[in-house]
Amino acid sequence: MVVNARGERRRAEIVEAAGEILLHEGFGAVRHRAVAARANVPLGATTYYFKSREDLIAQGLRRMADIATSRARAVAADFTPAPLNPQPTERPPARSDGRAARGTGGAMAGAGEVADVVAGIVAASATGDDPAALLAFYERYVEAGRHPAYAEIVQEWNAELVRLIDAVLTRANAPAGEPRARLVLALTDGLLIGAIAERSPDPFAHTREALRTALPALLTITDP
Repeated sequence: MVVNARGERRRAEIVEAAGEILLHEGFGAVRHRAVAARANVPLGATTYYFKSREDLIAQGLRRMADIATSRARAVAADFTPAPLNPQPTERPPARSDGRAARGTGGAMAGAGEVADVVAGIVAASATGDDPAALLAFYERYVEAGRHPAYAEIVQEWNAELVRLIDAVLTRANAPAGEPRARLVLALTDGLLIGAIAERSPDPFAHTREALRTALPALLTITDP
């Protein structure tokens, strides 16, 4: 297909419209007619540039991923934490029987900052200024499992989030590396999906609080 400059602009408008519908309404809402209406183009234009609905969704998803990862990079770039301290901040008191007491002395200085920025990276990637789009963000996992055309885009998207989280852990002087960063992302995803299922009024506040509790233990796990 030969496309001139005007055609490229129209195609970009259609992709932008598909991405907006994906972000705010989810995969099921992306139809040629709905995209044409949002892009303010004739219906024939969407079917001319995108022969299948799957192709239209894939291009919209890629546009959505580009915008989301750009926002996430901005959050990560602003992060300048105090270094984490992987050692206990104070020694737990001894028990009367001479055995070590269990306590909360292993809390990391700065772990709350790391929890906040990790949640912020995912929040920026998931929703930007629209908390209602969180459901559509996680719908991409299910759709990637159903459609190979979407899977590569979602994998690249997640790989960038893992890279950003790894960079945050490194700057915080915390145990880092791709496997650990991927584990942190998986924990964050799980907390947010749980908050969605429980209809939490503020999924990100719920997730930040849980991450502040979980990250000190997660980041002190010794690699095998």
